[in-house]
Amino acid sequence: MKTKKKTVLLGLFVLLGISVVAQAAMSPSIGVAPINVMLTPDNKIQTVKLINNYTDRGIIFNSKLFDWKRENKKDIYSPSTTANLKISPPVLRLTPKGKQTIRVGMLKDENLSKETLYRLFLTEVPSQTKVAEKGITKAVAVNMNMRIGIPIYVYPKNANCNLAWDVRKTSDGVNIKLSNHGNAHAKIVAITATASGKQVAAQDLYSNLYSGETNEIALKIPGNIGNIKFKITTEDAPVKVINKTYEAKL
Repeated sequence: MKTKKKTVLLGLFVLLGISVVAQAAMSPSIGVAPINVMLTPDNKIQTVKLINNYTDRGIIFNSKLFDWKRENKKDIYSPSTTANLKISPPVLRLTPKGKQTIRVGMLKDENLSKETLYRLFLTEVPSQTKVAEKGITKAVAVNMNMRIGIPIYVYPKNANCNLAWDVRKTSDGVNIKLSNHGNAHAKIVAITATASGKQVAAQDLYSNLYSGETNEIALKIPGNIGNIKFKITTEDAPVKVINKTYEAKL
């Protein structure tokens, strides 16, 4: 009697660049550093290191570059046709506990008026192995389908995130609308509120605010305080953030 082949499919989707918190929550099998690529007219090349934490198997990744658009605050991807970004090597081969460096380079200045977004997807090439079960050797196809997405930000000269504030009082605090009227995104790490020199509220955010978009923040503030000064902190990036503070009378 013929023995039927068994196929085991293991799906794993890993997406990077959302926040530092998301990075810490990823599977420990593959390490990526840094989690973002930031290219500027003065810094056209950046390297990313991929680390295989498996001790018993090698991994092969194919790379493919995608254009990344923001529509109604959603991510839209399409295969990129740009000739100005160079990814090397296009195929990555990681031995057990091995490392591989990816080089991402911009060939020439594009004289951008606004930040351009890309995402580099690394997709694992399916592997096949054999296992012994009850004395019979069977072929087992193992398709990890591991997919890693690395954000690539190409900044214009004088990249900035120009904030506009809209603060409205609510029953238990304030509702804040932060709009980005600049030409590049910023990562908003946290917001604080102070009154008479004392902090009355704080909230961690770790959210990207893209050009032309608005993020809303619900901040709880106890009692009627009066004059409040709001301040945001942002992650280090080659982007000038304008209007980080705002004062309101509530």
